[in-house]
Amino acid sequence: MTDQELLQSTPEEQKLWLEWVQGLPGLEGFSGTGHAANGERIPYGCGPHNIKAFREIIEIVKPKEILEIGFNVGYSSAMWLEISDCRVLSIDISSKAETIAGAEFLRKKYDSRFKFMLGSVDNLFLYYGSPFDMIFIDGGHLEEDVTKDLEYAYRQNIPWIVMDDWEPRFGPGVQVAAAKFPLEVVKVWGNTCLLKWK
Repeated sequence: MTDQELLQSTPEEQKLWLEWVQGLPGLEGFSGTGHAANGERIPYGCGPHNIKAFREIIEIVKPKEILEIGFNVGYSSAMWLEISDCRVLSIDISSKAETIAGAEFLRKKYDSRFKFMLGSVDNLFLYYGSPFDMIFIDGGHLEEDVTKDLEYAYRQNIPWIVMDDWEPRFGPGVQVAAAKFPLEVVKVWGNTCLLKWK
């Protein structure tokens, strides 16, 4: 699949996405350079091209509690919150100003439906004692990072796994790590994949 095909979206999806992410930091960052004040590059986030996949995933999984690994500036969190009535706990290892501002914005907008934690799955406690229905993995894309996230999902018995950057040229360790686990691919939408345990 070409990059152009992966990024395809309808005018309606583009309009919806702009509404949903309004108020969140842009990918240009507060500096306007695409880098945070600490020099960290702000990676490309989920966009209107993900709406179809996210909607279908919500229809299939019907989650109530989503754990999201990799917040960036909040685009995917905003999308999950807009297309469902689920609660989202998002974690990210970055403390860049854009990440913190995005998390604060969503916390105010969605109140108790959205929580943010700075850190990684290494220090993640069980969210209010409730099990997660689904995990969205979009943090580090190296094999070791994805493996660690999948190990957490396995230990916590999270039944559904959604992985962004499924295409190896975007997530070089994503499919490699997934192949280590007893996972079944349910459906692939371009660069997004829904999996469940066998």
